[in-house]
Amino acid sequence: MALYRLSVRPVSRTAGRSAVAAASYRAGEKLRNERTRQTYDYTPRGGVDGAEILAPVHAPAWALDRAQLWNSAESAGTHANATLAREVLLSLPVELDTAQQRGLVRDWVQQHCVQRGMVADVAYHGGGTTNPHWRA
Repeated sequence: MALYRLSVRPVSRTAGRSAVAAASYRAGEKLRNERTRQTYDYTPRGGVDGAEILAPVHAPAWALDRAQLWNSAESAGTHANATLAREVLLSLPVELDTAQQRGLVRDWVQQHCVQRGMVADVAYHGGGTTNPHWRA
């Protein structure tokens, strides 16, 4: 039986969060926050089945580079209470195979984010388990 979960929460400095740290965790990568000079390394974390950046056709090429994208978000949010990004978590139906799940995610992100001029950094988690989901 498919279970549905969708949550959206801000990545804000007020909560002590960093867009670079959040992206590093979601994608299971090593990224450096150029503003704070802190490096986040989530490469040993596991559980990340893939990550990709989806962007409008008019987006600059650097927007497809995870480190540049999130460091740009960090530098654009200049206030102490800046919202740097929004984090979306969506459960995926276990009844679909991996290709169908990714197609569903890409369609949703295209319709709700990219077509509205936003760049989305999408990471797939929990493939082959009872809890497949994606985070953007």
